[in-house]
Amino acid sequence: MGTRPRAEGSEGSVWGVSTMAWALLLISILTQGSGSWAQSALTQPASVSGNPGQTVSISCAGTSSDIGGYNGVGWYQQLPGSAPKTLIYNVNKRPSGIPARFSGSKSGNTATLTISGLQAEDEADYYCSSYKSAYTVHNGSSSWGSEAKTHLRPQAPCCSDSAGSSSASDVESAAAERAPEDPSQG
Repeated sequence: MGTRPRAEGSEGSVWGVSTMAWALLLISILTQGSGSWAQSALTQPASVSGNPGQTVSISCAGTSSDIGGYNGVGWYQQLPGSAPKTLIYNVNKRPSGIPARFSGSKSGNTATLTISGLQAEDEADYYCSSYKSAYTVHNGSSSWGSEAKTHLRPQAPCCSDSAGSSSASDVESAAAERAPEDPSQG
């Protein structure tokens, strides 16, 4: 018996969670507009930012008809110019190769993606979806809309050295750059 082919662009994952997520998304898109599934949408903040090393959270608000009523929530990361990658499935499970600093949780009608130890390479768009089971998507197509996309932007600290503390010269330089010119002094 031969080995299964690898999914193109899967970065080492075999036909597993990432491929399943794409199949579920396709099913969702094909069924969009039929039944009550097309009626609700998941909502995320438009953007979230934080400093490198910090912990940031992205919320995904739904209703008792989607996140609150189903046991499946997925989170996806899309880097510029790349296809989305599954970070979390079934609320809090990580596919192999996803660092433990990415975690998922759910409380009531809201799911949360938490990223601890924020890194510059985490700048990306993040999407959530909810589904009934591994084979039935709920709201997958809605979750890819503009109301359910969060852009995460790590911010470079303005005035700190590599140890994370500000030096007096850094603060003075930053203040001088921001200070308006005083026309009475010449």
